[in-house]
Amino acid sequence: MAPASPAPPTLEADSPIPPSTPPPGPPVRRSVVLPSSRMSAASFLNCDTLTAGIAALYGQLDLHAAVVADYHSLEVLCRDQNLQIDRLQTQLQSYVKIAPRLATYV
Repeated sequence: MAPASPAPPTLEADSPIPPSTPPPGPPVRRSVVLPSSRMSAASFLNCDTLTAGIAALYGQLDLHAAVVADYHSLEVLCRDQNLQIDRLQTQLQSYVKIAPRLATYV
């Protein structure tokens, strides 16, 4: 038979919490003023305006990033188009050089 394992140690968190007793005397009213409760309606409007402004700035940043990406795409496209134009000009120049000789065969 296996020996019985000892009971696990109890932690303080496992022990019941004794009920707190109020201090003697009249009850003390404690009011907690949260920062948001001190804000006026104008402050809330300013926060909304700032939030909207920040959202608009992020929107403009996204738009700017899209424009930059489009610009780079167009730049690559234009570079490719310019290469094609250069090739066509080279071919045209070679045809112009050959054209007088071809005219003699006609």
